[in-house]
Amino acid sequence: MLEQIERAKTDLQSKMDAMITAGAGCFIADEKGDRVASILISSFEVFKAVPFFDRSTGEIIHFDYWIFFQEFYFNNGMQYSHLARMKKVEWLNDDNVEMTREDGWVFYISKFDSPELDPEPHRQLQNWQKYYQDNRLEEVAADLRTEFFKMMEAQL
Repeated sequence: MLEQIERAKTDLQSKMDAMITAGAGCFIADEKGDRVASILISSFEVFKAVPFFDRSTGEIIHFDYWIFFQEFYFNNGMQYSHLARMKKVEWLNDDNVEMTREDGWVFYISKFDSPELDPEPHRQLQNWQKYYQDNRLEEVAADLRTEFFKMMEAQL
């Protein structure tokens, strides 16, 4: 069973890494379906995969995922880092995933279109990567990750 849990976490992380490395954005809609935000994602980490079992068979039937992700320029405040428990993760294709939070808010995460079709997000990604490197934000990112991990553990 522990192998299944780790595999679920690793599989989601692997797919998300491919998207985030290429550049990805996210549209967020509230429980009514109204779009409330549009963000560019700097990092994404699956903190935990939580299994749910079929009572009659004992088989895992579903996973919730605790995820942590950061927007570009997350060093401007904690509001640019996010912790969420996703009750539903549905892959629309390799480049698009829909994640639904406990409260019904939906996160539509998509890999950037090719630079020929839409150069602007790729330009923003390059600017962000240079800014990240020039400002040595690894420690800031690690500190925020640690804080949000503690927040997750406090909610378990």
